[in-house]
Amino acid sequence: MRRAARGGHSASERTLRRIHASSLANLPTALIPDTSGIHTVQIYDNSQTESRPVLVLETRLGRIVRLADNFPDWLLRALGWTQQELEIRRRDLMH
Repeated sequence: MRRAARGGHSASERTLRRIHASSLANLPTALIPDTSGIHTVQIYDNSQTESRPVLVLETRLGRIVRLADNFPDWLLRALGWTQQELEIRRRDLMH
């Protein structure tokens, strides 16, 4: 509704929820360049109303190059990662 009021698309809430769920389901595959054909992925968190989107995950050629300190729970769930797996990825990134 807010987006439509600002001149954006005005898809129904049902359609937006379907697109959102489908996008999140496809996200793990997008991070695998051999499968997806996508070489660089940048994921932004825009869940905070009235705040600018924040880059929370970036990959290049399947390798994580950035993990935000405040990694959002919704992304953890979408990727199927546990908190422990996230911490392992953080340590790997530092080395």
